[in-house]
Amino acid sequence: MTDYELFLEENNLTEDMVSALSNVAEDLVFVEMQDVALLGESAIHGLGLFATRPIKNGEVIAAARFLGLRTQAGRFINHSGDPNVEFFAIADDIIVKAIAHIAPGAELLVDYRQALSVNKSLEELLK
Repeated sequence: MTDYELFLEENNLTEDMVSALSNVAEDLVFVEMQDVALLGESAIHGLGLFATRPIKNGEVIAAARFLGLRTQAGRFINHSGDPNVEFFAIADDIIVKAIAHIAPGAELLVDYRQALSVNKSLEELLK
């Protein structure tokens, strides 16, 4: 069992449920991130975000959610049991912060458990 499958099981979710939530377009806004990350094909799943330059441990990378809208960082960062970023809530917004050095070309990865713990709007949808 993969760590993603374990995450689904722990939260009584199915891939279809997560896909349906991820693909909601009404709350998605694209912001300029080319100086930090670009969308690309992921070896993990679909599209992912990839570093365009070295990112230092502790560096704030992008907003994942602001003013109630998800950015591509909130939508396209894939899951890993060995993440290199975490989500942090600041008031009602969520930012993405590096928790390791990230080399140019590396995919940005978050543990969905950690992301879920700070994303209260998503927690409400899953209830």
